[in-house]
Amino acid sequence: MKTALIALLVSFSAMASECYQRQGVPEVTDVTLPSEFCINNIKLKLEVFGKSEAVLSYSLDGVSQTKVISMERPIPTPSGKVVFLVWDLYTQFSGGWCGDSYQSEITATLEMNKDATDVKLVDIKGSMQFSSDNCHSGMQEFQSLPYTHL
Repeated sequence: MKTALIALLVSFSAMASECYQRQGVPEVTDVTLPSEFCINNIKLKLEVFGKSEAVLSYSLDGVSQTKVISMERPIPTPSGKVVFLVWDLYTQFSGGWCGDSYQSEITATLEMNKDATDVKLVDIKGSMQFSSDNCHSGMQEFQSLPYTHL
């Protein structure tokens, strides 16, 4: 009975640093967006009665990063997989809150089979956003820059 309460730890490693290249050039220089995104490793920590997480190890233009992704709200797909939205892989902000401001960010989707096999990051996208008054209105995307597999 105690074994049912023990957390299941599954590790999935992406193919030795799977890299993606940004398509296009940002239209502004107020904020930057990395040109290369590499996935080094994805580890799943699956809890039977607790909070499951994915730990993503990646690099942006050669600089290592780690992101813990909460797996609380799976979104089922028609193909029988589940996905989790991944925010804040990269964010840069420039400007004032109540004046002109720019933001760049990278988002993606974590996709896996329901049995936690075949885990991968898909739909990696860079975004350039602008607001003329961030105090009264949110950021609006003006440029989308997808990342494609090298």
